[in-house]
Amino acid sequence: MKSRPILFNAAMVKAILDGRKTQTRRPVKNQPSNGWAFEDAEKGGAFFRITSSHPKKGKWGAMIRRGVGTDFPEADIEVSPYGMPGDRLWVRETWQGPLVNQEDEGAIIANKERFQNPKYCSYEASGDSCEFYDIELEELVYRWKPSIHMPRWACRLVLEITNVRLEQVQDISEEDAKKEGTITEQMAADAGLSWRFGDRRQFKDMWDKVYPNSWKNNEWVWVIEFKIVELKTA
Repeated sequence: MKSRPILFNAAMVKAILDGRKTQTRRPVKNQPSNGWAFEDAEKGGAFFRITSSHPKKGKWGAMIRRGVGTDFPEADIEVSPYGMPGDRLWVRETWQGPLVNQEDEGAIIANKERFQNPKYCSYEASGDSCEFYDIELEELVYRWKPSIHMPRWACRLVLEITNVRLEQVQDISEEDAKKEGTITEQMAADAGLSWRFGDRRQFKDMWDKVYPNSWKNNEWVWVIEFKIVELKTA
């Protein structure tokens, strides 16, 4: 079992915590210029072979069945950059910390590592406050830290991969769009927002904002399905 970091914005983390998000899609880094070559396999269906070159491992690859999950070979090889079923993803999110009360000011100056724990952190996705007294500036500030800078010790949320597959982004169904944690019609109404044409349309609009032209070009994406296996609270 391997563990890798993965970035989620606050809205996505909230959807995971609410139980609305159990999938995430990420663009394949090197998009094939003419699509992938499909091969027949004994199990039936269309399979395609993914191969890559690693400076130390040399050539590695795997047979992937389109749209229905990964057909992992027995060899110990890496299939996706996000891992294989059973591997863990530790979530990097917008955060602040470590934060302590005034009476602990001396203790954290003396030993900061003692407070390197999620229970001393705030998280934007949970609606926490990031207001704190900056010892160096000697003033009260309100400032979040970007998810990309989250160290492993500040992570409160760990996911386990349950399935990995490759598909083109436009292959997403209404059901899978809902599993991506798109806002519901009721949530949109409560927030005074427009909710048009179902979850798949909501996903498309969200995807276009993050990855311009990706939907239009119908790019290939990794589909990672997951479940929560660890959630640390204060």
